[in-house]
Amino acid sequence: MREIISGLWVKNTAVGLVVYLFCLSFFFYQNHFFRFPSHLHAWTQSDRYALAVGYAENSLNPFLPSTPNLYPKYPPEEGLTVYTGITSAALPLPEWLAGTAMRISGNLHPAWLRGIVLFSGLTGIFLLYRMSRELLTPFPLSFLLVTAAFSSPVFTYYLNGFIPGIPALALSIAGFYAYFSFLKSDRSVFFALSMALFLLAAMIRPPFLMPMLAVVLVQLLLGGWPAKQLRIWLLAMVNLLVFGIFMVYDNRLQNVYGSQFNNNLLAAGSMTDWVDLLSKSWNNWKMSYLTSGHIVLLLTAAGLFFVYRKALLSGIHKRLMLVALLTFGAALFYSFAMARQLPLHDYYFLDSFYLPLFWFILLVLSRVSVQHHFQLIPLWFGVLVFCGFMLHATAQEQQSRYTTHSWDRTETTRINYAGHAAWLDKLGISADARILVLDAYTSNVPLLLMNRKGFTVIETSAENLESALDLPFDFISIQNRSLPADILLNLPDLSGSLEPVANNGRTGLYRRTLPQKNADWINLLMAPEHETKRQITSESRCVQSNQAFVVLTDTLINSDTDHLQVVIFESRASETAKVKGGLSFVVDAKGPGGFYFYDSFPLEDFFLKAKDSINIRVFQNIPIEMPDSTRLKIYLWNKAGNEFCLRNTTVLFTKYSLNI
Repeated sequence: MREIISGLWVKNTAVGLVVYLFCLSFFFYQNHFFRFPSHLHAWTQSDRYALAVGYAENSLNPFLPSTPNLYPKYPPEEGLTVYTGITSAALPLPEWLAGTAMRISGNLHPAWLRGIVLFSGLTGIFLLYRMSRELLTPFPLSFLLVTAAFSSPVFTYYLNGFIPGIPALALSIAGFYAYFSFLKSDRSVFFALSMALFLLAAMIRPPFLMPMLAVVLVQLLLGGWPAKQLRIWLLAMVNLLVFGIFMVYDNRLQNVYGSQFNNNLLAAGSMTDWVDLLSKSWNNWKMSYLTSGHIVLLLTAAGLFFVYRKALLSGIHKRLMLVALLTFGAALFYSFAMARQLPLHDYYFLDSFYLPLFWFILLVLSRVSVQHHFQLIPLWFGVLVFCGFMLHATAQEQQSRYTTHSWDRTETTRINYAGHAAWLDKLGISADARILVLDAYTSNVPLLLMNRKGFTVIETSAENLESALDLPFDFISIQNRSLPADILLNLPDLSGSLEPVANNGRTGLYRRTLPQKNADWINLLMAPEHETKRQITSESRCVQSNQAFVVLTDTLINSDTDHLQVVIFESRASETAKVKGGLSFVVDAKGPGGFYFYDSFPLEDFFLKAKDSINIRVFQNIPIEMPDSTRLKIYLWNKAGNEFCLRNTTVLFTKYSLNI
């Protein structure tokens, strides 16, 4: 009877934990699960989603990944003659599974890939729970471990994302679980399964070779009699050989087709440089890696390690703990090898330190025992309060990560190209048309949202723009916001080679024609259905260093759900202007019901890059959702105390129809 009750308890707690994880997922992801990649690191995430779309639209061969971008960010040394979009990308297994689902369903929705990443990550956390329970960890502490693993902010964010680090991490946890089963049962099949899972994780994300090497090394050092060691050696060598062959193939793929992804080490230059870069990474991401609650838990686990060190360094725990320490040491080496990436990318934490840290916490908590049932009440109370703090902290971090900022050009690009596939279809643009996107800022976002293949220019130097114009494209797409400041400022002669096809207020579609007399930039932005409602032209004015704000217009504006309203600003500055930075064009709107909108555009480049006269040109969108009687202020923010004079200043309020 006792065994039956015990079995029901174990089964019910496992089911309850699954329900708990899905409830957490619903709470955190209900507003974002079905969205296109956006906000923090949307560039990288959209590239992973692009791989899934590539599989769905091209070939389901898992070893020939591709994206809609036909020219890779890192082209092969010998250049490209055929534009296929094929790219090296390690083994994009999650993307291949998503692409297969897309092909079968006929739907390219990003939720397919989000769902695969979410399911794999939750499975990994559940396996952490299973290991902790099989190591006889008290259920409240297993619950604490699960909550801590889920609520690491970087894990919480990417669990609802697209990067392969989450599936690879989950496979590595499964590899540890299989190794743990091997240690318990002494059955070689579990060790073989462990190696296979580690191998698959490393093929998806190469840094996950580190835990496999740690397991192999520990087993070779502490594995016992020679006959068994021979099997271990053979299994390890076979897996390492397969990994090596695959990496040679992936490198060959990059040499032939190029890559959308960085495949090179970006190591620190010295130990001092490494420490400095780690310090910058911690300053940038510390509350993204771990909340204060996680840090307290980790410090507590470190203290308990010394309390239970004899138990933790004997039996099965000895090997498991040594694996954790070796994996942590390998993570330190990895952080040196990729040090220059760490301050920019928080997800490298998932590739390196996440696994050994939570593995260490799991092992330490497994040695804590509850002697009497009455101890469970205060233990549960403390665990629930602690879990509440961690979940609250990561919820705040997630809210911050999904906040849209005016400087976030990836998010601006996503907004500007949203709905473009239907717009191009309505214009009669063939689905096979190749489109060159100038100032795409990302490799694949505009192409994905247009549902077209083509090319993107990310850095809009004159050299890059001229090179892109030699590619085999059918149309050119330019964000209206980018046309004057990022395109024509760097390549003024392009205006004479652009023939407007259509403009929806956010982007313009153009054909390239034979060079003619340079067209007026405002005429390039005008669609036949546009409507100029208000024009303000000011006299010449000079701005002194003590003038922080220069108001151009202050007016009331009403909502118009049938049109997209924009502001176009043009002015000519004197050649003697002293502007080195800290000068912005600002659109500031406040309306009833607490409505607020703020957007700024830096103007320094117009002064620094001007060859002859200094022509300032800005295109800014106004939100559609604003209420009636919104007060709209347009001004120059002279933050750095610059001195300059303006003449022929023009402000246009223009509307683009949303019903075309």
